[in-house]
Amino acid sequence: MFLLPACNGPEVTYQAEVRPLVDEHCAACHTDGGVATTALDQPEVALAIGPSIVDEVLSRRMPPWGQDPDCRPSNGDLRLSEDELAVFQAWADADFPAGDEADYVPGTPWEIEELPDPDVVMTMPSYTPSDASSDDYRCIPLGDPLSEDLLLRGLAVIPDQVAEVHHVILYAVAPSGQEDMEPLSALDEAPGWECFGDAGLDDAQTVGGWAPGDDDQLLPPDLAKRVPAGSQFVVQMHYNLDAVDTPTEDATQVRMWLSEGEPDWIVGAFPVADTQLEILPGQETVEVGINRIPVDAVILGTSPHMHRLGRSLTTEVVRADGSRECLSKIDAYDFDWQRDYRFDEADQVSLSIEDHIEITCTFDNSEGSETVTWGDGTQDEMCLDYLALLVPYYGAGEDGVCAGVTSCAQDCDPADPYCTISCMTAAGESCMKCGLEQLFEPCIRDQCSVAPIAACLLPCAEGEEQYVDCMYSDCREEFTEYWACAEPLLSECAGEVCPGL
Repeated sequence: MFLLPACNGPEVTYQAEVRPLVDEHCAACHTDGGVATTALDQPEVALAIGPSIVDEVLSRRMPPWGQDPDCRPSNGDLRLSEDELAVFQAWADADFPAGDEADYVPGTPWEIEELPDPDVVMTMPSYTPSDASSDDYRCIPLGDPLSEDLLLRGLAVIPDQVAEVHHVILYAVAPSGQEDMEPLSALDEAPGWECFGDAGLDDAQTVGGWAPGDDDQLLPPDLAKRVPAGSQFVVQMHYNLDAVDTPTEDATQVRMWLSEGEPDWIVGAFPVADTQLEILPGQETVEVGINRIPVDAVILGTSPHMHRLGRSLTTEVVRADGSRECLSKIDAYDFDWQRDYRFDEADQVSLSIEDHIEITCTFDNSEGSETVTWGDGTQDEMCLDYLALLVPYYGAGEDGVCAGVTSCAQDCDPADPYCTISCMTAAGESCMKCGLEQLFEPCIRDQCSVAPIAACLLPCAEGEEQYVDCMYSDCREEFTEYWACAEPLLSECAGEVCPGL
């Protein structure tokens, strides 16, 4: 811990006080061949740009860490302490003296836990990034669809060309989304397809990813991430070529560690969003979305996401009594530094089926001339936060997208239609979406009167993320009536589309 130098104390120098902090907080990225453009592990380079370093550090743009700790403390916080910031300020006040190299004591860099050999290794087909622009987004399938469920205790993405790879997202695409992969891949001769924002596929569920500074760790033995049978992995690569003269062929690798037995709990990622965006030109716009996740769970972490116009994002749990708990608070959002924020056990948040999730996003379109709405493209925007939820594991002997629903629903009161939807949610985002879609498919609508629930949902739900909330609250009577007819038909109609349901 570095303390604020006394006013009349010894002069702060780069070699004695600043360089050890650079070792600890900066050099992992700012090194020769690293993801950052400037190699700060070379003293002569750091000394030449001292004012820029201090400006970046004091503004907290570097090291990149968006989450406000006053909202919720997160593991691996890269933010410098106030005492460490004071060292950089004192160095600037002294006019950036180099000092004597003999005074340099190397700082202790952040250490990554050494993991055992992985159980599964997947290497993507080699791809050379396009130099048509400084940023290239490419989605590339990995392997074949899974023949059985995977229960993951750990996941690590190993970029092949660290100087080119900006960040990576790994998706598991349900069978309903795989039919679009071939036509997208046929658009050009390179592996995969161009993509921005997400994989560009229906029912693509986020499994994990990589960003500079990520700390790969194994989950405790009683926890696992479940990837349903039939899913196919797709990796989204974001290449940034600002520091590259000529793009180099990349073959990024994904490593997986499997659960040795059946876990007690499943970690799933569920999106909360405001899809009804209307970001007007020439001004700043604040958008608010209300979501209900129909499951009792524990929130382990968050992954906020916007695009280029995004300036700030806040996600809160709103309790039934109106009280609030902060989950994410990013006051200076940076699309080039997107991170997951994971909570220690003491900071995890219990989520009730009675609660709402409210997401608030601020966008700056002051330089724009057109209204911007929700979408995957560069010209579009998103207001999105993925919540990592801990739910009980159901699924022994059940396979497919909705494995576990049958076992879970056995404990449901037949008079409570919302209980089965909660079981769908516990089985995963893909199951919930698939199950709700099948609930209103012609196979069921032809036999059950959909008019009352449809008439109620139409004015209630402003966006698709609010349908569940409306069925739970304003349209509960209509939904209960529809469910009484539809529930016996659900497995019959949905079995081939939503395996396990």
